[in-house]
Amino acid sequence: MKQSEKLDLILKTLYNSRSNEEYSDLTETIDKSGITTVGEIENDTLISRLITDKLVEGNLFEEGGGFIKITSRGIDYVEEDSYSLKGSPITNNNYYNTNISNSSGGVSVVNSSNNVHVNISNIGDIRNKIEDLVKAIQVSSIIAEEQKTEMIECIDEIRTSLDRNKKPKYAFDALLAMANNFAGISTLAIEVGKLIFDVK
Repeated sequence: MKQSEKLDLILKTLYNSRSNEEYSDLTETIDKSGITTVGEIENDTLISRLITDKLVEGNLFEEGGGFIKITSRGIDYVEEDSYSLKGSPITNNNYYNTNISNSSGGVSVVNSSNNVHVNISNIGDIRNKIEDLVKAIQVSSIIAEEQKTEMIECIDEIRTSLDRNKKPKYAFDALLAMANNFAGISTLAIEVGKLIFDVK
């Protein structure tokens, strides 16, 4: 997921709790936003950007974490613009909530699902299928090296989300978009999606 999308989602989460008028815990806010970060350093980088842009005010702790709150300028920004889609209000963008469902034997991505957490009982099967997908990507002679790297990065983000018991909605969406150009890879990606999102 791009940094611009992560910034939008954090702002959207803070915007939705703006009537509270209290500071929100940084870690809880990031969890509620449904994004996957690589740890406290990325969290601090994202929040520092929002503070620098005067969209959020907050207190960040040296050891990580902190408290944040959307500013009135941040509220205006959410209602008028976004980092990822310039000129399009974050409140109108639907790219950040994704639900996977069965469609003609494949997997389709549908926006506006609020279900972020996933209860995974078949994690071993998922990990095995992901390994099959990684191997197929690595040995493919028709996928450019740069695209292989991008696909593997998406898969790494999927693994991270699964480790955190979250649906890897953005990473899976991006992986599926790239995999659609390669029949065998696409089939494996769809199988992974069916296992992750328990699609029959």
